[in-house]
Amino acid sequence: MPKLADFIGQIITVKLRDPFLKDDPEKHDIAHLKLVDVESFGIWVESDKFTMECLQGRATLPITPIFFVPFSQISLIVDAADYPSFSEAAFGL
Repeated sequence: MPKLADFIGQIITVKLRDPFLKDDPEKHDIAHLKLVDVESFGIWVESDKFTMECLQGRATLPITPIFFVPFSQISLIVDAADYPSFSEAAFGL
């Protein structure tokens, strides 16, 4: 089974309790974030949405903002395993 740290550098889907990093706080509590690092009490993430907001009217930023999200603010992390899924019903099981 993969560890959360195996997904460092990839985009993960996170269900957050804190509205700050959510993709659309008005509609849902899901965020698509780049996993930067994993620590004992939470994860470091990069929000493309937040970075684009910081870039308003600029071509570049001297730094890329990242955020620490404590595990207590996360109710679910979703990613995909690198193997296929099969429908039992389609195979008559």
